[in-house]
Formats: sequence, C-alpha cells, structure tokens
Amino acid sequence: MFSPLLPNLDMRADHLPAATTAALLVLTLFSAPAPAHEVALEAYSRAPRAPDHVIPRPPLSIAWDAPDKSFWILGESPEPNLDPTGQIVSATAVATMGARHEIFRSGGISLTTSPQFRAETAWQEKGGNGPKAGAVIYNELAVPLSRGFRLETRAGFGNRIGVFLPRPDGAASALAFRGEASLSGSLGDIGQEQTRFDLRVAATHLLSGDIRETEAPSTCELNLQLSRKGLAPLNIGASCPGAEGERRITFGIMGRF
Repeated sequence: MFSPLLPNLDMRADHLPAATTAALLVLTLFSAPAPAHEVALEAYSRAPRAPDHVIPRPPLSIAWDAPDKSFWILGESPEPNLDPTGQIVSATAVATMGARHEIFRSGGISLTTSPQFRAETAWQEKGGNGPKAGAVIYNELAVPLSRGFRLETRAGFGNRIGVFLPRPDGAASALAFRGEASLSGSLGDIGQEQTRFDLRVAATHLLSGDIRETEAPSTCELNLQLSRKGLAPLNIGASCPGAEGERRITFGIMGRF
C-alpha cells in the first residue's frame, strides 16, 4: 500500500529511477528548509616526540685528586635539554680546580685554606652563549665534638661565579660571600647506631653589583642526608625559613645498580 501523497507507481525495475525521483521531489516539497552548516576538516601531522626518561641520566663528569689531596680538578656536564623532536636546545658545562693548604692542626681541630677557580659555559639555541669564570678563597675549619659529632664550617669571598651565585643579567665580576656549616654524627642516642646524618646549611650573598637586578641577591639552602650501611642514602633539601626567592622542598634517594 502506498501513501496518498505519493503517485501510484509501478515498482518494476524499469520504472525504479522514476519512482525514486518522484519520492525525492515530494520529500523536498513537504520538508521544512533546514539551515546550512559549514563543516571544516583539519588535517595535521604531529612531529615525533623524543622519549622521556623516568630517571634523568647522570651528568658526564671527570674528577682527579692528587695523592696528598693538595690539588684537585672536577668537571661536569649535565644532559642537554631537548625539544619535543629530540633536538638539543641548550647545554651547560662546569669545571673547577683548586688547592688545599693546611694552616693549623691540633687535637683533631684543623684549619685549611683553599683557593679555587671555577669556569662555566652555556650554549643556547636562541643565543646567550659564552664562557664565564670566577675565583674564590675559602677558609675551612673542622672541630670534633662529644659523642662522635663533628662540626665543619667554610667561608669564602670571591666573584659571583666563583661562589656559585650566577646572575644572567648581572656582572660576573661582582663580589660575593659564601658560608657553609655542617653537623654530622651518628643517631645512636635514639637507637639507630648504624644510621649517620649530615645536616648542612649553605648561604650566599651578593656584596656588590647592579642594584637594579630583578633576582634575589642571596640564597640559603638546607640539606639533610641520612645514610645506613646497606641502604641507599636519603637526601632532603629545602630553602631556609625566611630566605628570599622561591620556597621549595626536594627529596632524593641515591643508589647504584
């Protein structure tokens, strides 16, 4: 049975095109006009992404110490930074050499002076390349305490590169100060005889330079290392309370496999 709106057509094969045409004509006349929609198809190809490492690769390093520890050289180059396609966009390298001269030693107390020379270089795809160098003279004091504790302090003056206080927008020759203090010993008093700790604080302060610099002219960091025989040491680092700059806390476990 056919709809009264459609003509009575013979649905044989030779009349099929005519029936189809008539049906489409009727549907067109009795259907409400629909708004036209613009469809845009976007085709793109994503560049291959370099694989990410779960644990960063250790930096390339070289170290040499004189047999009597009076002279040493250290060089380090971290893994370069890559863009999503795996191309190198920046890389850095640092080299340090220094000497040690013992001034005084008596009853476990020692005073040592250590001049050091430090050079660093950076390469960036967008510019800002070039080596920088600095020097610093440290005085180191070590004092043994009761119950196996040991106190070590180090203070030095030099330029900002020598004391690890670089500023990309400041003069490398600006004078700066760096001070460090560490307390180490065993946790036997709390029942952990095989666990040792090393609590260290390091601070730097810019003494001269451009006062228009936007970055904080000083830094202060705390570091606690816990070590136990047969286990990987645990490191906890943080910025000092009340210090200028970004607040942070980091955790790290070091080990070799």
